[in-house]
Amino acid sequence: MNAFNALFVSLVGLALVAAGIFMLLIVTGILAATAVPFSAFDAQASAMAAKKGASVLVDIGIASGLILVGVILLGLELKKLAGAATPGMLLLESSATGSVRMALDSIRELAEMAGMGNREVRQISCAVKVVKGGLRLRCAVALRMGSDVSSVSRHVQQNVLETVERLTGVQVIEVPIRARYLRDRDQAVLVR
Repeated sequence: MNAFNALFVSLVGLALVAAGIFMLLIVTGILAATAVPFSAFDAQASAMAAKKGASVLVDIGIASGLILVGVILLGLELKKLAGAATPGMLLLESSATGSVRMALDSIRELAEMAGMGNREVRQISCAVKVVKGGLRLRCAVALRMGSDVSSVSRHVQQNVLETVERLTGVQVIEVPIRARYLRDRDQAVLVR
């Protein structure tokens, strides 16, 4: 059913673009009204060709609108087709025997588990973005109050980068960290 819908929407988009172009050609006088391939449209084509003044501008606006709507429909369909291949999936490898894909959510969970490997990390939330040349993993980290932010952040970055690269085989371009303290109610802060 989805294939039928995609085909139908694409055909409607093409028909709108063709009708708009055809209408523009007749209204501007580039194409004669008698050149219409279907006799059912002879009267409409002749009426468009006979218009003068402001009514020509109205027809040009309508034709432009048809073309615009048709192009938008075709663009949306192409975008849907491009994203429908495997949404939320990353191609890890492809060979003659088949391909291996991994869900981006799984990579996110892997990065979060790797980041929790530091005892100073209380919570972590990562986002995965596929970029040219690999992955960008942005992580928001809640740290134990009083922990060394730069040291823990570097450790989290290194753990996430090494773990994801080793287990997926995909290069990690960067791991930007946003850090904040998360205070436990019963925790005392040591001040020097």
